Amino acid sequence: MKKLLFVIALLLTACSEDLTLPPQISGVVPPTPSNLSLTTPDNILYTMTWDVSDPTYVAFYQLYTLDPFRGPVLLDTTVTDSVQLVTPLPTPGIVFGVSSVSTDHIESRIVFASVP
Repeated sequence: MKKLLFVIALLLTACSEDLTLPPQISGVVPPTPSNLSLTTPDNILYTMTWDVSDPTYVAFYQLYTLDPFRGPVLLDTTVTDSVQLVTPLPTPGIVFGVSSVSTDHIESRIVFASVP
């Protein structure tokens, strides 16, 4: 019984130590791209355009395709708000996405679009 009380007292002492939490990461969260438009004349060449409410802290944009099994797959990065993407074969129904990345390397939410 004395051993059990000693173990409990030891555990309480060990658990009551003041734990130091890691510092909070500070940084600017970039605005999420909006008005994403995806057009194609032939399901091979795609033109993607978007807007950002305030590009002040946007360093670049990340371009994605949406794989039905793996989720978002990073394709490329760009500093412009429009790109042309080429697929090797006609791919009707393909889904592309874009996110903005701040100068602090924080990524916004990914916005997706497909050809109507």
